[in-house]
Amino acid sequence: MKRLLAVQAFTAVVLRQLLRDRTALIFIVALPVAIMIIIGTTFGGQQRLDLGVVAPEGRAVTERLLAALADGEGVRVHRYRDLESMRKAVRRFTVVGGVVVPVDADGELAASGATVLSIVVPRTSEQAVTVRRVLDGAVRDAAAPLTAAAFAAERTGTPIEMASATAEFLDGPDGAEAAAALGGGIDVHTEAIGTGRSAGESRFSQTATQNLVLFTFITALTSATLLVRARRTGILRRASATPAGVGTLLCGMAGGWFALCLVQSVVLIVVGAVGFGVRWGDPLAAALLVVVFDIVGVGAGLLVGAAGANEDRVGALTPVIGIVAGSLGGCTVPMQFFPAAMQRVARLTPHYWAVDAWDALVFDRAGVNEIVKNLVVLAGFGAVFVLAASVGMRRVLQSGR
Repeated sequence: MKRLLAVQAFTAVVLRQLLRDRTALIFIVALPVAIMIIIGTTFGGQQRLDLGVVAPEGRAVTERLLAALADGEGVRVHRYRDLESMRKAVRRFTVVGGVVVPVDADGELAASGATVLSIVVPRTSEQAVTVRRVLDGAVRDAAAPLTAAAFAAERTGTPIEMASATAEFLDGPDGAEAAAALGGGIDVHTEAIGTGRSAGESRFSQTATQNLVLFTFITALTSATLLVRARRTGILRRASATPAGVGTLLCGMAGGWFALCLVQSVVLIVVGAVGFGVRWGDPLAAALLVVVFDIVGVGAGLLVGAAGANEDRVGALTPVIGIVAGSLGGCTVPMQFFPAAMQRVARLTPHYWAVDAWDALVFDRAGVNEIVKNLVVLAGFGAVFVLAASVGMRRVLQSGR
């Protein structure tokens, strides 16, 4: 009981010191919120994809491509008279990318079942992958009837005009009933595999989870500075001579920073939910993930504080450690863009397991059962960090440093 009261007392002291340091509060709480809002407004909040099209008038491929693009959620199509006009629009960010349809695309598809389309995107565009994915899907939808007609004409000897008309009809609104009336004894069965990702998710969802993991870990690491200061001023040495002991003091300091990280996590979650429509998933699973990862961060901060000797150097080093670890763990670039070797390295960071768990909660609507492995791994990271910090601090105090 006495030890618990001592831990509470140390925690209260740490919190009072933090609340008095307004500059630290700005960098720890206000700055991450501001950065999340800026990133969300600039990238995550962009709900419309403006695409350019250069294509001949009145051609089947063109009309079907425009219809397929228009059906895409959040897509707005801009037509240009030539390639140079569209390139100028791309350079000026009027559109994020575009596609060029050849004049003889219909004939090429009818003759060989293939044609070549040119896609125009800036080399440094962060949305190039999205543009390519949207255009690929629209092109497949647009070309499907013509490629099917070419295939049917080649195999059956049917004139291409008749095959094209049949393919267009079967692809239309009455096509399913007509195909069923033709018979043939073909039964189609569908099976859902997995839950998939919700199409209605905010585009800020992934950025929000990455920022949450990155900033809370950096905040937790700053506890190292306070720990070095307490050691250099002799507070830890005097505490080791009291009945409470060093372990109680470390728990108290960790409790104060854990409370601060918890508040920061809640603030960032509320900003993401209210400001950008992020749905954080199952409340219980999200709460457990926040708590466990904050413990990991605080444990890492204590470990750095036990190893560091100079307060200024530790203060300058901790943000670098946090950013590097966060980048390796997928907090700046989605993990699917990493090569296989880097993905294996990323598993050695707690950030990887936290981001992976948040992706499961936010996008796949997972619950506690689905992220148990992530929680266990994160708890292991936290236990190792805290244990190593405790052992290191005892050795440092015994050596008189």
